[in-house]
Amino acid sequence: MADRTSFAKTYVTVANFVKSSAFAVGEVACPIQAMPTAIISSCGQNVPVPAPHPEIGQLEMLPAVVARLEELRELDEDHDGEGAHAPIQETLDIAVGFVRALPFYAPTVAVGLSREGFAVAEFHAGEEFGQVIFQPDRSIEAYHNKKGKSVLIEGGIGDQKTSEDFHHSFGFRLEA
Repeated sequence: MADRTSFAKTYVTVANFVKSSAFAVGEVACPIQAMPTAIISSCGQNVPVPAPHPEIGQLEMLPAVVARLEELRELDEDHDGEGAHAPIQETLDIAVGFVRALPFYAPTVAVGLSREGFAVAEFHAGEEFGQVIFQPDRSIEAYHNKKGKSVLIEGGIGDQKTSEDFHHSFGFRLEA
């Protein structure tokens, strides 16, 4: 019980300090929001809470990303002048669901099409790069590279092994 009380007192002290602090962004002072690093579960265990990604503004961008996917639906065969296939609508539907399910701490996402017409989501954050190609049969081909360590994940979106591998590599769940 003393540990919980100590944790709570420390958290309140840090939260009050952080709320009273500010940092400068350009010429605008922005208050720093206090965020817990862990919560106490009903079993009394310390459960970590993921920190928001430094590019947290991504949440505001998600509607624009979904709108971009909707724009891609209108492209025709050879839309790039180099023989690219027309978008495969099923893959765009899956990508929209994927983007809408992204957690707040996911890296900023960019979307596009492969030459074959499959929807593609890409993540860039410093030395980290990830790419997810959506297939019409609800399978994915995902590539993740972090600090030179590359992982290729292939399988169905609902497949447990694929989901576990994706979560382990990307740091968030595969949902669409």
